[in-house]
Amino acid sequence: MTLGEDYVVTPEKSASMAKANKQLKKGQKKEAMETLKLANTDINFVLEVAPLDKTISGVQNAARLMRDAKYYEANQALKGVEDGMRYDMETVDEVPKAGANASTGKVSGR
Repeated sequence: MTLGEDYVVTPEKSASMAKANKQLKKGQKKEAMETLKLANTDINFVLEVAPLDKTISGVQNAARLMRDAKYYEANQALKGVEDGMRYDMETVDEVPKAGANASTGKVSGR
């Protein structure tokens, strides 16, 4: 999780960050994103996933190649491991509609 470049610490944003952290620890990603959105905080969530079996065998192969002084081949094996990584990125950068209730996110009077 990374903050947007324009993040400025305020008491409201600090409280929202604390609330969102608690929600994330409980696995409530959607609720945490909504909490941060209501606080007008730009957040990027990046999930990096590696296939476990292929990653382990690739690193073991690279170690074996390095023991055999085949450094170029070891580098290629590690590159293969790196290329097997998959990334999922989600950005929270929407601002709530004018008149939105800070606690519910719903527009009042409609």
